[in-house]
Amino acid sequence: SEFAGDTFLPETIRTWDELTSVRAPDAQAARGILETALSQRPLPMSHAELATAYVDVFRESWQDSLSSDQPESSEQSNEDKAAPRLNPLQQELFGSGAIFEISEAPEQYLDADEKSRWAAAKETVKNLTETRPELDKVMAVDEADVKLVALHVRGNHLQFSGDPLPRRVPTVFGHQETSPSFPQSHSGRLELAQWLVSGSHPLTARVMVNRIWQGHFGQGLVSTPSNFGLRGELPSHPKLLDWLANNFQQGDWSIKRLHREIVLSSTYRMAWAVNPAAELVDPENRLLWRQNRRRLEAEAIRDSLLTIADELDRQVGGQAQAIYGDRFADSGAKRTVFDAARRTLYLPINRAALYDFFSTFDYVDPSVSLEKRPTTTVPHQTLFLMNHPLALHAGWCLAQRITRDAESPSERIRLATRIALARAPTDDELAASLEFVGCKSSEKNRTASSEDLDVWTSYCRALLLTNEFLYVD
Repeated sequence: SEFAGDTFLPETIRTWDELTSVRAPDAQAARGILETALSQRPLPMSHAELATAYVDVFRESWQDSLSSDQPESSEQSNEDKAAPRLNPLQQELFGSGAIFEISEAPEQYLDADEKSRWAAAKETVKNLTETRPELDKVMAVDEADVKLVALHVRGNHLQFSGDPLPRRVPTVFGHQETSPSFPQSHSGRLELAQWLVSGSHPLTARVMVNRIWQGHFGQGLVSTPSNFGLRGELPSHPKLLDWLANNFQQGDWSIKRLHREIVLSSTYRMAWAVNPAAELVDPENRLLWRQNRRRLEAEAIRDSLLTIADELDRQVGGQAQAIYGDRFADSGAKRTVFDAARRTLYLPINRAALYDFFSTFDYVDPSVSLEKRPTTTVPHQTLFLMNHPLALHAGWCLAQRITRDAESPSERIRLATRIALARAPTDDELAASLEFVGCKSSEKNRTASSEDLDVWTSYCRALLLTNEFLYVD
């Protein structure tokens, strides 16, 4: 071996003397302690064993040196006795009871060139630390030991039925000849995912396309989006569903491309106009002879109010927004609120204290999977918007805007209707609105006094309470 005993001990002693700067009369005592410690250890046969031997022997020898008999001064305090006097190099190597601990200021031991490179390296680390991007965090699964398990009775993980089952795709899905084989070395999630999006497995694309269609029309081509089996409903347009699914796969599973395909169709662009003859034949509109009228989701209602107030932050991406402090309320008390101006998508979900907009407008429990949100129409939803700080704030902002940008009452009414409802008011609506704000003539003008602004604020808030603002026709 290259680590022969006759060279290992002398080299170790020499290294010990150099590192610890031991001087007579301590050198002889330290050398004797070191020799004793080394003689009790087996000969190291590898670099790793040699490194371990050096570290252990240096630690033990240094501690033994500190505990050897030393003359004590009667004036030494207990703190001085407990803290041995170390020279700078000893402090660098053995300070704080650790071996080779890095000093907080190691540059004191460097020459001029090394100090320059040390400073440049520190500056580089500082710049990288300050400019590093925020990393996205997601909940994810991790690999574990692969083992076969038996069927859980009614989903109970503590109750098993029969022997452990082989790892394979359930036969209910069919296509067993094209089912993936699962390796014994890992979970098989990758193989399962590849099979789900393969051309030999058409169900995934059809389910995905149907869910996206449901998002645009309020109802899928298959009205049971989580059940494409024998107990589910048949598709209203089976050929259309198959065409969309095939096109989706051939388009590299591009969701954006599918959205564009749907919203540019004449079917999607139909109006919500009732045809009495068609209503008798197809009252549920399964044949899509008109567009389905849909109420906005809770997130869209809040975003619309922020847009009306001209305060919506359209930034894309980033962390969830803070939920403390209320810029719409007079009270300075700190409480849980949701007043961020960013899109509702970026608000955190607190299941213990769900945002009032969510709970009022049919937001679902995020801890469970649901194929479709329910849509309710109850009186307290209108009462909520009549009194919620955000809705009141949006009405006030709209009133400020129209009194600033339009002079006559009729112009203000037209501007407010265009902003809130995306259309011009009818003649009857214009007349009723003029009467509401106390103007008999459409050309009568007022200055934007505080009293005048209160009237227009009430009018704008009334616009935001209409069904037309809350529903998509």
